Amino acid sequence: MGYEDFAGYLDSDVEAWGARGLELRRTSIARPSDARKSIADGALSLDVREPDEFRSAHIEGSLSIPLGTLQGEIERLPRDRPVIAYCAAGDRASSAASLLERAGFTDVLNLAGGIEAWREAGFPLSQA
Repeated sequence: MGYEDFAGYLDSDVEAWGARGLELRRTSIARPSDARKSIADGALSLDVREPDEFRSAHIEGSLSIPLGTLQGEIERLPRDRPVIAYCAAGDRASSAASLLERAGFTDVLNLAGGIEAWREAGFPLSQA
């Protein structure tokens, strides 16, 4: 995914983290139908897949910033509207949402099931 220098990892479960009084945050998940409505209402769709994946199919109007470069390009994103991150199935988008939240974005969603769920819902896709 483009990350090689990890500062650490969680060697127990999330409940143990919370039990120690450490901060927990949850990223909101959007079903494809909810994401589609949010995008129609002005949310930015952020595709964090690799360029070749984006070229093959993407949600129309999406901004393409691969996860591995997102931290260096975060200032390209608007802070005045919701951001819906998506990837192929949801894992990279979850990491992207965490990066955005850490950078101070307050309205971030992860498209549940990624572009595959979007496709399965029968929603249109564009090609570059």
